[in-house]
Amino acid sequence: MLDGLAEHEEDFIETLWVHAEAAPVAIRLGKPCARCPIPNIDPRTAQSSPEVSDTIAQYRQDARMEGAITFGMNAVVAEGAGQVLRVGQPVGGQLKFE
Repeated sequence: MLDGLAEHEEDFIETLWVHAEAAPVAIRLGKPCARCPIPNIDPRTAQSSPEVSDTIAQYRQDARMEGAITFGMNAVVAEGAGQVLRVGQPVGGQLKFE
């Protein structure tokens, strides 16, 4: 979770910059992540229930992904591969404009 962002604001970020200890790390956000059924599985019982997907489907059907339910973004390291990322490091974002 990134402090200071509104819900699903990652949809409008092109690159995240993490201020790691040795050098900055650029994480390029590529495309929305279509949800798999794993969030529906209760880890205590291994039983599947559609409640999670049903809830997300009410507001996260993404036209960019042909109506798939999306939550989060797929990403790749664009700069700074091999750097260690830690909780609490400063992170900034570059918005994308289309």
